[in-house]
Amino acid sequence: SKWRWKAAWVDMSILQEPRWLSEIKANASDKFVSMQLPQEREENWRYTDLKQLGIDNSSFNADESEISFSNSIDGVIFTNLLDAMKSHSDLVKNYLGKLILPTDKISAFHYSNLMDGVFVYVPDGKKAALSNKITGSSHTIIITGRNSELDYQELHNGSGFATNGVEIFAGENSKINFLSVQKCGEQAKMFSFKDAKLSRNSKLNIFLSSTGASLHRSDMNIFLEGEGAMSETLYGVKLKNSQHNDLMIKCHHKVPKTWSNVVARTTVDDKASSVFRGIIKIDKGAQQTDSFLEDHALLLSDEAVANNIPSLEIDANDVKAKHGATIGQIDEEQLFYLMSRGLSRQQGEELIVSGFFEPLTTKIKNPELQENFRKAFD
Repeated sequence: SKWRWKAAWVDMSILQEPRWLSEIKANASDKFVSMQLPQEREENWRYTDLKQLGIDNSSFNADESEISFSNSIDGVIFTNLLDAMKSHSDLVKNYLGKLILPTDKISAFHYSNLMDGVFVYVPDGKKAALSNKITGSSHTIIITGRNSELDYQELHNGSGFATNGVEIFAGENSKINFLSVQKCGEQAKMFSFKDAKLSRNSKLNIFLSSTGASLHRSDMNIFLEGEGAMSETLYGVKLKNSQHNDLMIKCHHKVPKTWSNVVARTTVDDKASSVFRGIIKIDKGAQQTDSFLEDHALLLSDEAVANNIPSLEIDANDVKAKHGATIGQIDEEQLFYLMSRGLSRQQGEELIVSGFFEPLTTKIKNPELQENFRKAFD
């Protein structure tokens, strides 16, 4: 079954929004007004000059958004955020805004204009496969109970200014496969926030692709708060023309015996540019953790730019933590070989680029998610 929810970003008071939500929005609105636009001199925004990328105070316009839902399952709550606030107000209140905080002007704008979104609740022991399409801005909350399983897919499109937040709460011994495909229009500007909290023995696999939008900034935080928690993040980015993509991801190990893996691969063509900031943080008490962080960028033109900044912050002494980064160009010998077999130079480059993302794709065990991730780079 499929159904569609459309919101026009109107005054929520007309829709009798809960008082607690009004307070969140009012506080965020005050912060938005008082805050300055993030500056390139700030470490978290180095290499991303918002003014040069066409972002100023006039850019912050709340746009109409639309969400299409499908694959509803008995016993699982899968609905738009407004309906969830009406029928499951206390549940939404306990989770909304608990991970993503209004710490800068953009995240403050996101909360001050919060209206449309997705709410997912998978009870203990339940299994669900859910998907939706999102145009414009949204806020998603995903909660999984003990021993539950969730395969979740979202496709982002649209052509304007949008902010998207995703808060994931993985219950004990639950497993989540989360696929997000960003294929916005060439003029779109998107700011994404994705935070996740993992309980004991939970596992979260995040598969992300970004090929659209003139500007896409992503902030991600993975909090491993239960022993045995595991997180893997695969991020693929394909850029051309003058696109700019900025990914900042932090895996925070708070307790012992947790595991995380982050792999990012980016191709940069024409005058496009990319930024990758990856941080593994291991607290003093988080002994016997295992973590790995790597990023690879493939430059396809002399004017393309890639900035890779992996780092480790380790306060424990009994851990495994590694990071690596590479920036290179297409191997001319590989290209010559393909051309000697009858392919044109362009066809050869396209085949090499396709193969560049394949190590990410083959890590995805779910056949449907794997195929949709592969198609994202077509």
